[in-house]
Amino acid sequence: MIESKKVITEHRNSSALSKLQRLSEYATVSNHRYLVVVSGSYDWVRQFVRDYIAASDRNTVCFSDSEFTGYATIKLDKVEKYLGSEFDNIVFDACSGFFPNQVGQVEGLLKGGGLFLLLTPELDKWPRQTDLFHQSYTMFPYSSADMNSHFLARFTSLIKAEGTVSVVSHNQGNNIYHPDMACSYAGKKNFSVYASKDQKIAVEKIIHVAKGHRNRPLVILSDRGHGKSASLGIASAYLLQNELNHITVSGPGKTSVEAVFRHAVNILGAEAEYHDGKITYRHAIIEFIPPDELIRRPISTGILMIDEAASIPTPLLESLYHLYHRIVFSSTVYGYEGSGKGFELKFLKKIEQENPGVKKHYLDEPIRWSRNDPLENFFFKSFLLDAGMPDIKIDSIPKNSQINRISGKDLAKKEDLLGGIYSLLVSAHYKTTPNDLRMIIDSPYISIYYLEVNGQVYATILVSDEGRIDAELAGEICSGKRRINGHILPQTILSEFAHADAASLGYARIMRIAVIPALQEKGIGSGFLEKLVTMVSSSCDLVGASFGSDSRLLRFWARSGFSAVKIGHKKNAYSGHYSATVIKGLSKPGRELVGSVQNGFYENLLYTLTDTHRYLDCCLVKELLLSYSGLIGSVLTAEEKNKIRLFSDANKTFDSCSSLIQKLLLVSINNQTIFKLHDKEFCILIQRVIQRQEEEVVIGSNMLTGKKMLSAIMKKAVKELLLNMPDVH
Repeated sequence: MIESKKVITEHRNSSALSKLQRLSEYATVSNHRYLVVVSGSYDWVRQFVRDYIAASDRNTVCFSDSEFTGYATIKLDKVEKYLGSEFDNIVFDACSGFFPNQVGQVEGLLKGGGLFLLLTPELDKWPRQTDLFHQSYTMFPYSSADMNSHFLARFTSLIKAEGTVSVVSHNQGNNIYHPDMACSYAGKKNFSVYASKDQKIAVEKIIHVAKGHRNRPLVILSDRGHGKSASLGIASAYLLQNELNHITVSGPGKTSVEAVFRHAVNILGAEAEYHDGKITYRHAIIEFIPPDELIRRPISTGILMIDEAASIPTPLLESLYHLYHRIVFSSTVYGYEGSGKGFELKFLKKIEQENPGVKKHYLDEPIRWSRNDPLENFFFKSFLLDAGMPDIKIDSIPKNSQINRISGKDLAKKEDLLGGIYSLLVSAHYKTTPNDLRMIIDSPYISIYYLEVNGQVYATILVSDEGRIDAELAGEICSGKRRINGHILPQTILSEFAHADAASLGYARIMRIAVIPALQEKGIGSGFLEKLVTMVSSSCDLVGASFGSDSRLLRFWARSGFSAVKIGHKKNAYSGHYSATVIKGLSKPGRELVGSVQNGFYENLLYTLTDTHRYLDCCLVKELLLSYSGLIGSVLTAEEKNKIRLFSDANKTFDSCSSLIQKLLLVSINNQTIFKLHDKEFCILIQRVIQRQEEEVVIGSNMLTGKKMLSAIMKKAVKELLLNMPDVH
């Protein structure tokens, strides 16, 4: 009996391998890529893969944390090192953990004509199995053993429903896609160094930015695999060969722009030397510089190319746009590292309104695979990368709108609502990824609130339930001995202010807030937030948020009654911003806690602004100081004013009275007379007086002609503040 079962299994495997070989042949002809799900016990799926690789004539690489003896294996934590590479066939081992970002990144490495073999447990059991994803994203006290994956339940349903996905199963039978072999394929045309006509036009437009009129920015948009990074590299090489001496490339990180340098080196040939984000070619260079560095220390460059611009926050992009007059932005419309739609709806829309000279170019033609690729289509649908934002043109929320609350479990079963909420999150946040989609659906401690009218979602807020930590654990967190998953708000207060009592309180942490573009800047978000605060006030002591600091966002939270209690000590590697934490007390213990930590934060702020936060954006510093103006002394003595006048009206140096000028600035903030100054004057005073930035840095960041101009602006601003300073009686 056992022998008979073995024979049947071997026959079924042989049949599956034969059918997969035919599918591979068709994929090669059509230049399409296909998903093959191999499910069953771990030993069985690994053996099937070995049999498949042995029977296949295409080179196959395995992405797995377990070694596939005798075959090329790449550890899953090394995926980013291979971004930009290409492989004939790929095996992805998801048996122990399914991280959507990682799957999507690896899927993009598969060449046209290849098969993507996804190894999984038995599909019907998979959502209930322990998954490494939950170890990384599950909040204390939950463990991965407590979790059922509603995301994977949805994902397996999509696998079973998609006709182009093949399933090879140990116990549940095979269902292998059988394409129409009569389908013909028009192969790629030869465009010399260009992979498509689209790309040739893109390169010509990039060159025109460098050689044509200034202030004519170019924006290149495409889906993944369409050659936008290659276009930047090809254009860079051409420009260096034609006497442009300096090109700057920027992006979220060196790894993300590697393809730009690789294509440039391929064209420049042996004369080009490439090392650590810099190409030297004869007497010319192409170099990578991070976005925040380009803003903090502006440089002279022939052209600035920003790749993967969607992964960079809008405020940084705006600063780069205003500082550099020959600039190209390149962005993936949908991606696994950030939100291209947010880039289009926010940044691109704004600069087009400001500058009619902005040019856009869409790369429509896929380069690495053919149009309507089945693998790309399936993952786009599964990870909602194509969740579109409806074009709604309204001025206010209809009166019959209502706020609803839903769990991730229930949301996973409502595809239209899930798409509507996720598309909002994608449009609102520069880095909403498929991992976030899984976290939202799977996490029992996350609640989703949404504003809906007649089936249309207008706004959404994600809330994480935090706090209520026992005293013993709180003591370990306070002393720095332990850090637990999640609970960002209580752990921030425990570690920053050593308020042990803070741990026992209940917190509602707002993870994301998003409003449809047509209703932004119209008070909808503030109104929704106010209603949410009321809804959670009966069950929580405090409500708060942690986000990438930005003066506009800080002002939004301050207007809603939230107080800043922390600015992070390091910049976020992707956003280029320091994180900000804001809280609002709801109960009496909550309000008392806010008052206490607020005082502690401000006492430390004036010091950190000369040290850790010396280069914090001056507009953000302005908002922080305005938020705490009531804590600053409100008067200057007559003697102090006279000493300051020796600087503004005479020849007294800044250094000899800088402490008094600082007091004048802080008192002016408290008295609201600071608004007599222009924004530029205010910022320059903040940078030199509060943050003690070097003169050269202030001159560069404000585009001044030199020290004389800086001194003149400061003297004029100080004089204006003195004129509006009330006398002491």
